[in-house]
Amino acid sequence: QWAAVSYGALLCLHCSGHHRSLGVQVSCVRSVSMDEWSVAQVLNMLEGGNAQLSDFFARHALCASSSRWEPAEQSATQPAALNKSNVTRLRYKTKAALFYR
Repeated sequence: QWAAVSYGALLCLHCSGHHRSLGVQVSCVRSVSMDEWSVAQVLNMLEGGNAQLSDFFARHALCASSSRWEPAEQSATQPAALNKSNVTRLRYKTKAALFYR
């Protein structure tokens, strides 16, 4: 298993690859069993959690099934809804995500 230390969430191997592609400035990914962990990283994991992160995304309309923008605000550069191809990038490169980290 893998962990997104920046968000205190556990990840599957596939999702850890997406997080790694975002860069270390956005998401710090560690192996649960193979990497060494600092005290601060362990505390991040204890304070976070997958359920807490999911609730945060839902509150800020950052779920793949929810609409991200109102129809009046749509433009050619802003998709109307999150989907599997853009959800990771949009979730972690927003002001809300910066606040959560």
